[in-house]
Amino acid sequence: MSCVEGGVPEFQAELTLGEYKFPPDAMVFVEAYRQTTWVRFPFGTVSSLVRPVDTRLSEFDSSEEIQFRVRVTASGESAGKMLGVADRIRPAGEITDDDERAPLLRVRAADLGDEIYQVELDPTPVLLINRATGDWRSVAASPLFQALSAPMILRTVLTHLLVIDDASDAEDSESPHARWLRFAQSLPGVAEYRKDFDDSESWIEDAVSAFTRQKQVLSSFLSAWQKGGF
Repeated sequence: MSCVEGGVPEFQAELTLGEYKFPPDAMVFVEAYRQTTWVRFPFGTVSSLVRPVDTRLSEFDSSEEIQFRVRVTASGESAGKMLGVADRIRPAGEITDDDERAPLLRVRAADLGDEIYQVELDPTPVLLINRATGDWRSVAASPLFQALSAPMILRTVLTHLLVIDDASDAEDSESPHARWLRFAQSLPGVAEYRKDFDDSESWIEDAVSAFTRQKQVLSSFLSAWQKGGF
């Protein structure tokens, strides 16, 4: 799979199903999904795969975090019966969450009612900006918004990681939040987190304080405010 960005995202797929010995007339579908957004594309049959003319993902505002699954279902009397599925397929060349080059916090638009932003924590932290703000990418990048939101986002993620999930291994390759712990431990003056700490909340507050000092959050806020906010 590959996902192409450029206005409306679009995907390309090359399917090889011969080795799985599915019935030749079994139906093949490719599904793209992200959270509750989902769309299905028919790809013909096992013996006659046909790529749809239109594979644009117009239901999605960007290609970020889109995953794919391939379903093979029976036809004829058993139409719809599941014969095989490959799930959680990432586009080729996409940076995965455990790659240190990947953004620590991804940003995406969402329908949030009257809230400006939310932090989604599972499976990995994502900053959701209300799409009703219009240019939500500019909102997320603005110094005023970052000064107001970044310390709370860090506190929220670390609390979820250390207090709720009790996942304290910064080198745990299976943990989608381990990079956040490594980031917090890299802040000036922050001790390495140990599982035997009696007060995780105090360690989290130390990390947030170190972050705000390093990023000069108050100064950034005052400067942006005096210049007229955004």
